[in-house]
Amino acid sequence: LSMGFSALQSWIFNECLARAIRDKNSRSGVQTVDIKTKTGDLAFPIRANQEVESWKRCQYHLIGPGQPAIAEGSICEQMRSWEDRLLEILEINRDSLEKRYLRSAFLKSHQRPIWCQPELTMENVRKDSLNNGKLCYDVNFSLPRGAYATMAMKALHLRIKEK
Repeated sequence: LSMGFSALQSWIFNECLARAIRDKNSRSGVQTVDIKTKTGDLAFPIRANQEVESWKRCQYHLIGPGQPAIAEGSICEQMRSWEDRLLEILEINRDSLEKRYLRSAFLKSHQRPIWCQPELTMENVRKDSLNNGKLCYDVNFSLPRGAYATMAMKALHLRIKEK
Protein backbone atom coordinates (compact mmCIF):
# COMPACT_ATOMS: atom_id res chain seq x y z
CA LEU A 1 0.00 0.00 0.00
CA SER A 2 2.87 2.38 0.80
CA MET A 3 4.36 1.70 -2.64
CA GLY A 4 0.98 2.47 -4.19
CA PHE A 5 0.81 5.82 -2.37
CA SER A 6 4.36 6.63 -3.44
CA ALA A 7 3.62 5.67 -7.06
CA LEU A 8 0.51 7.87 -7.04
CA GLN A 9 2.53 10.82 -5.71
CA SER A 10 5.19 10.32 -8.38
CA TRP A 11 2.67 9.91 -11.18
CA ILE A 12 0.83 13.09 -10.13
CA PHE A 13 4.14 15.00 -9.95
CA ASN A 14 5.28 13.73 -13.37
CA GLU A 15 1.91 14.38 -15.01
CA CYS A 16 1.61 17.89 -13.53
CA LEU A 17 5.12 18.84 -14.62
CA ALA A 18 4.52 17.45 -18.13
CA ARG A 19 1.32 19.49 -18.39
CA ALA A 20 3.03 22.63 -17.08
CA ILE A 21 5.81 22.21 -19.66
CA ARG A 22 3.28 21.66 -22.47
CA ASP A 23 1.38 24.73 -21.26
CA LYS A 24 4.60 26.78 -21.49
CA ASN A 25 5.08 25.38 -25.00
CA SER A 26 1.69 26.62 -26.18
CA ARG A 27 1.86 30.02 -24.43
CA SER A 28 5.48 31.11 -24.72
CA GLY A 29 6.85 29.04 -27.55
CA VAL A 30 9.13 26.79 -25.51
CA GLN A 31 9.91 23.92 -27.88
CA THR A 32 9.20 20.52 -26.38
CA VAL A 33 9.40 16.85 -27.24
CA ASP A 34 7.20 14.11 -25.77
CA ILE A 35 8.66 10.78 -24.68
CA LYS A 36 6.16 7.96 -24.33
CA THR A 37 6.31 5.87 -21.17
CA LYS A 38 4.06 3.16 -19.78
CA THR A 39 2.44 5.66 -17.42
CA GLY A 40 1.92 8.43 -19.98
CA ASP A 41 3.80 10.91 -22.11
CA LEU A 42 6.45 13.07 -20.45
CA ALA A 43 7.24 16.45 -22.03
CA PHE A 44 10.77 17.85 -22.11
CA PRO A 45 11.85 21.29 -23.33
CA ILE A 46 14.28 21.16 -26.26
CA ARG A 47 15.26 24.80 -25.87
CA ALA A 48 14.61 26.56 -22.60
CA ASN A 49 13.84 30.24 -22.16
CA GLN A 50 14.86 32.16 -19.02
CA GLU A 51 11.74 31.12 -17.14
CA VAL A 52 12.37 27.43 -17.75
CA GLU A 53 16.03 27.90 -16.77
CA SER A 54 14.83 29.40 -13.45
CA TRP A 55 13.09 26.09 -12.64
CA LYS A 56 16.52 24.63 -11.78
CA ARG A 57 16.31 26.49 -8.47
CA CYS A 58 12.78 25.26 -7.66
CA GLN A 59 11.77 22.48 -5.33
CA TYR A 60 8.19 21.19 -5.23
CA HIS A 61 6.55 19.44 -2.30
CA LEU A 62 4.76 16.29 -3.42
CA ILE A 63 1.05 16.05 -2.77
CA GLY A 64 0.21 14.86 0.73
CA PRO A 65 0.01 15.99 4.36
CA GLY A 66 2.24 18.94 5.14
CA GLN A 67 2.30 20.27 1.57
CA PRO A 68 3.00 23.98 2.17
CA ALA A 69 1.52 27.04 0.50
CA ILE A 70 3.34 28.23 -2.60
CA ALA A 71 4.48 31.50 -4.15
CA GLU A 72 2.18 33.09 -6.72
CA GLY A 73 3.37 33.28 -10.30
CA SER A 74 5.89 30.47 -9.91
CA ILE A 75 6.12 27.14 -11.69
CA CYS A 76 5.02 25.64 -8.37
CA GLU A 77 1.74 27.58 -8.60
CA GLN A 78 1.19 26.13 -12.08
CA MET A 79 2.02 22.66 -10.77
CA ARG A 80 -0.50 23.07 -7.93
CA SER A 81 -3.14 24.18 -10.44
CA TRP A 82 -2.54 21.08 -12.58
CA GLU A 83 -2.54 18.98 -9.41
CA ASP A 84 -6.01 20.29 -8.53
CA ARG A 85 -7.25 19.51 -12.05
CA LEU A 86 -5.83 15.98 -11.94
CA LEU A 87 -7.40 15.28 -8.55
CA GLU A 88 -10.73 16.48 -9.95
CA ILE A 89 -10.39 14.17 -12.97
CA LEU A 90 -9.46 11.26 -10.68
CA GLU A 91 -12.32 12.20 -8.33
CA ILE A 92 -9.95 12.34 -5.36
CA ASN A 93 -10.68 14.86 -2.64
CA ARG A 94 -7.51 16.61 -1.42
CA ASP A 95 -8.70 16.11 2.19
CA SER A 96 -8.66 12.33 1.74
CA LEU A 97 -4.90 12.55 1.12
CA GLU A 98 -4.41 13.98 4.61
CA LYS A 99 -5.74 10.84 6.35
CA ARG A 100 -3.68 8.02 7.79
CA TYR A 101 -5.28 4.81 6.61
CA LEU A 102 -2.85 2.43 8.27
CA ARG A 103 0.00 2.98 10.69
CA SER A 104 2.59 2.00 8.10
CA ALA A 105 0.86 3.16 4.89
CA PHE A 106 0.29 6.86 4.42
CA LEU A 107 1.26 9.77 2.20
CA LYS A 108 3.87 12.24 3.30
CA SER A 109 4.93 15.31 1.41
CA HIS A 110 8.60 15.84 0.65
CA GLN A 111 10.54 18.09 -1.69
CA ARG A 112 11.53 17.08 -5.17
CA PRO A 113 13.57 19.19 -7.60
CA ILE A 114 11.54 20.39 -10.58
CA TRP A 115 14.52 20.62 -12.89
CA CYS A 116 17.95 19.10 -12.54
CA GLN A 117 20.87 19.02 -14.91
CA PRO A 118 23.15 16.03 -14.37
CA GLU A 119 26.91 16.15 -14.57
CA LEU A 120 27.91 14.29 -17.72
CA THR A 121 31.06 12.28 -18.31
CA MET A 122 32.09 11.13 -21.78
CA GLU A 123 34.47 8.24 -22.25
CA ASN A 124 35.49 5.44 -24.56
CA VAL A 125 35.66 7.45 -27.82
CA ARG A 126 35.90 5.01 -30.73
CA LYS A 127 34.99 4.50 -34.38
CA ASP A 128 31.26 4.07 -34.87
CA SER A 129 30.58 0.60 -36.25
CA LEU A 130 27.18 1.66 -37.64
CA ASN A 131 28.10 5.00 -39.26
CA ASN A 132 31.22 4.81 -41.40
CA GLY A 133 33.68 7.66 -40.77
CA LYS A 134 31.92 8.77 -37.57
CA LEU A 135 32.90 8.47 -33.92
CA CYS A 136 30.82 7.33 -30.99
CA TYR A 137 31.30 7.50 -27.23
CA ASP A 138 29.65 6.53 -23.98
CA VAL A 139 27.91 9.16 -21.88
CA ASN A 140 27.48 8.50 -18.17
CA PHE A 141 25.35 10.50 -15.78
CA SER A 142 23.13 10.03 -12.79
CA LEU A 143 19.86 11.64 -11.77
CA PRO A 144 18.56 12.08 -8.25
CA ARG A 145 16.12 9.39 -7.14
CA GLY A 146 12.59 10.36 -8.13
CA ALA A 147 13.66 13.02 -10.63
CA TYR A 148 11.19 13.74 -13.43
CA ALA A 149 13.40 12.29 -16.15
CA THR A 150 14.11 8.97 -14.47
CA MET A 151 10.90 7.43 -15.85
CA ALA A 152 11.80 8.51 -19.37
CA MET A 153 15.36 7.23 -18.98
CA LYS A 154 14.06 3.86 -17.80
CA ALA A 155 11.72 3.67 -20.79
CA LEU A 156 14.51 4.57 -23.23
CA HIS A 157 16.87 2.04 -21.63
CA LEU A 158 14.28 -0.73 -21.84
CA ARG A 159 13.59 0.04 -25.51
CA ILE A 160 17.31 -0.09 -26.28
CA LYS A 161 17.66 -3.44 -24.48
CA GLU A 162 14.69 -4.91 -26.41
CA LYS A 163 16.30 -4.18 -29.81
